[in-house]
Amino acid sequence: MKLECCQNGNLNVGDDLNYWLWPRLLPGLLDDNKEHVFLGVGTLLTEKRMTKQLAHAKTISVLSSGAWGPQAPKVAPHWKVYGVRGPKTAEWIGVSPSLVVGDGAYLIRRFISLPEIASKTAPVAFIPHHRSEDYVDWKSICRNAGVQYVSPRQDVESFAQQMSTCRLVLAEAMHGAIIADALRIPWTPVKFSTSFREDKWLDWAESMSLALSFIELPHMYQQHSALGKRLETSLKALFGKVGINREKWSQLSGQKTIASVQDIELLVKSLERAKSENRWQLSSDHAIETIEQKLYHAVERIKLDN
Repeated sequence: MKLECCQNGNLNVGDDLNYWLWPRLLPGLLDDNKEHVFLGVGTLLTEKRMTKQLAHAKTISVLSSGAWGPQAPKVAPHWKVYGVRGPKTAEWIGVSPSLVVGDGAYLIRRFISLPEIASKTAPVAFIPHHRSEDYVDWKSICRNAGVQYVSPRQDVESFAQQMSTCRLVLAEAMHGAIIADALRIPWTPVKFSTSFREDKWLDWAESMSLALSFIELPHMYQQHSALGKRLETSLKALFGKVGINREKWSQLSGQKTIASVQDIELLVKSLERAKSENRWQLSSDHAIETIEQKLYHAVERIKLDN
């Protein structure tokens, strides 16, 4: 089977986890056979991917992948659904709720030791969405806010190692929160980027019996994006306003005002407040154990079928 996942030209731990995790769990089963495709971690169940990018595939095996409502396809006869990320995904694509197995990122617990409980003096981490790194200088902002900046644009093991030195995690990157949860590091969800998609979080959270309350940071830019990207964003924003892909594009703006010194100071203070609000949470040990078992049993079924 050929492993299919999101690729955006940069490292991104949530997507790159696929290349690290599945070869360990499915040894000898992943190759370059485009007729038989495997979908794992990520919001991979989109109409475009399933009906266009993977139109050649004779079988598509799905384990822990998610959907996003406006772009979700309906399950097709050539799909082999071993499990999906959450109840919303199951509803959107039209499969039984019994196929909810949670996010495959929890299986890192089989390969990475849980860190010792960090001391009260250990830093609080902030993990931005990978696209947010293009908007502002998070390293400087986090330093001024007194939090540890952890980039999602690094490999899985270095990411987990850096997180394991922190006692708490503020996460805009969903897989930052999931990996923190897997490693038993308390976390809280934060909104900043226009790329933030709350429904994806709610889908995962429901699979873990979690109720989410998001902390919002003021969105801003410290530099203009490339001209081509600005033109693309402007066109998408225009199309969104006239009803084309409204759910995804209508909130975009091609015209971006560069943040002032006062704006950046406001963002720093907002991050400081987020750290002090004490809204940290973890899924229960029972939820973790249940999801791990479901995921691992699904992995074993894939091995038997192949």
